[in-house]
Amino acid sequence: MHKQYHFGYLFAVILLVAFFASSAHASDQGVVISQIQLGDKNSAKNEFIELYNNSASEIDITNWCLYYKSASLKSEPLNCFTVDNKQTHIFLPGNSTVLVVSSELASSATPLIGDLSFSATLSGTAGYLLVI
Repeated sequence: MHKQYHFGYLFAVILLVAFFASSAHASDQGVVISQIQLGDKNSAKNEFIELYNNSASEIDITNWCLYYKSASLKSEPLNCFTVDNKQTHIFLPGNSTVLVVSSELASSATPLIGDLSFSATLSGTAGYLLVI
């Protein structure tokens, strides 16, 4: 019976830690990378990344950054959602998207205008995208 008490206590502590850890990041878990284009028939540099807020609540994405990590694990920032002052924030409304396009695609013959831009560097064979 003594062992059951310790197991039950340990189980309760694990549940509490898991609950607080998940609730502290619950709003961030709603944003996902929903689409990636690694070029098109016109150019390999016509790239875009779409982020989607999968939750019903708006999420503050101020100072969030997109990073590309190549197959050699070299990490480089693509761009960040930054503001000029601390009183201003960038919110992604619930169930909506934000589009990040390569500067090459934004200035192409059939431009795609995004909310943020980056210099085309994504590999079509290996690499990782991170939103931090």
